[in-house]
Amino acid sequence: MSSTAGEEEDRILALVLAQPVTRTRLVAAKGAAVAAAVAAVAVAAWLGLIAGVALGGGGISVQHLAAYCVHLAFFGLAIGSVALAAAAATGRRALATEVAAAVAIAGWLINGFAPLADPVAWLRFLSPYYYYAHNDPLTQGIDLVDLLVLAVLAAAMTAVAIVRFARRDLRG
Repeated sequence: MSSTAGEEEDRILALVLAQPVTRTRLVAAKGAAVAAAVAAVAVAAWLGLIAGVALGGGGISVQHLAAYCVHLAFFGLAIGSVALAAAAATGRRALATEVAAAVAIAGWLINGFAPLADPVAWLRFLSPYYYYAHNDPLTQGIDLVDLLVLAVLAAAMTAVAIVRFARRDLRG
């Protein structure tokens, strides 16, 4: 799967856009591809966790493993949509990867360290990692509010990608 930035850097984006497809539809299709890849990783992780727990002697239900992987999928979708937005806005594949990684790492750091200092404890609510893990889906199951926050972030970043790509002057 290649992002719009990858196609732009490889100088094949003009060929893609010469087809009867709008820029909006192209970015939406890229977003759907990100969602499909994330879903595949989540299913593979779920199956791997089931096998690992079975080999380890059990103790975690298949439903709680599924809840964990659903949260993982929504987190991955949110971070993937950040990469999609950065790719669509800049046309730079490496920069898109770096921005997404920075958001994920900063989110992990904020989620871990902000609660240690009361004046900045509220910052954890800005971290996508908080909504991925704070409710401990392995023991508590799915938290629909957390998933909604991650879904809204993913939808907002996909919308940013669509708008920025539609308005940007592209390099062949």
